[in-house]
Amino acid sequence: MSNRSGSTYAGTSAPRSTAITRSRADQRLTAHVLALVSLAIVEVDDGTVDAARAAADNALDTARAFGLPGYHGIAPAFAVAARTADDPEIARSHALHAVELARRGTTSLGLAYVLTSCGDTLLDLGDDDGEALLAEAREVVDRCVDPGIAISHLTRASARHYRSSAPVAPTDALVEQLTGRVRTCIEHYRKGLSLHLVRHGVELSSLQELRTEVYVAGNFRMYVRAYAKDDRGKEHVAFVW
Repeated sequence: MSNRSGSTYAGTSAPRSTAITRSRADQRLTAHVLALVSLAIVEVDDGTVDAARAAADNALDTARAFGLPGYHGIAPAFAVAARTADDPEIARSHALHAVELARRGTTSLGLAYVLTSCGDTLLDLGDDDGEALLAEAREVVDRCVDPGIAISHLTRASARHYRSSAPVAPTDALVEQLTGRVRTCIEHYRKGLSLHLVRHGVELSSLQELRTEVYVAGNFRMYVRAYAKDDRGKEHVAFVW
C-alpha cells in the first residue's frame, strides 16, 4: 500500500515539477523579450532611428525564436518598427498589428503607448485612422491613476498633428455625479491656477502638462491635488483645497 501510495505520489509530482520548471523558463524568456522591447522604446525616444529599428527587430526576432510571436508584450516593438520603417506599407502593417496585439492584454500604459505611437505613425502616412487611435489613447490615459510618460507621448503626438490631447469637457450630468466637495475643489482649482504657477515660479508659456488627482486619504476624506510640469521636466505639486 505504501508502494502504491509512493508510486502515485511520484507519478503526480513529476508533471507538477515539470510544469513549474517550464513556467519559470517561460517567465525568463518573456522577461528577456520585454527587456529588448524596452531598449527599442528608449532608442526611439532618444531619436536614434537606426538604433531603434535594430533594437525593435532584435526584440521581434528573439520573440519568434522563443516561440512568442503572438505575445502581447511585443506590441510596443511592432510600434517602434512601424515608426522607423522606410516602407509605408510595412509601417502601416506593423502599426495595425501592434494595436491588435496590445488590445489582447497589455497594461493600460502599454496600450496607451502603442495607440499613441501607431496613431502618430498612421497620421504621418496620411491615414486618418490614426486620429481614432489618438482619441482612444486619450481615453486610456484618462483612466490611469498615474499616466507617467504616456501623457507626454500623447501630448507631443497630438501637437505634431494639431490635434488636441485634452480630454473632452465633462457634461453637466457627469459633474452632478461628483460630490459637493469635489465640485468646490474643481472651482478652487480653476480660480487658483495662476496663483499656483506663481507660487512655484512656473511661466504659463513653459507649462507642458497640467492635471489633477482626486483621491481619498487615510481619514476617508476626499482631496484634490494639482500637478504642473514645466518644459524642464520638473513637476510642481500642490493641494488645491
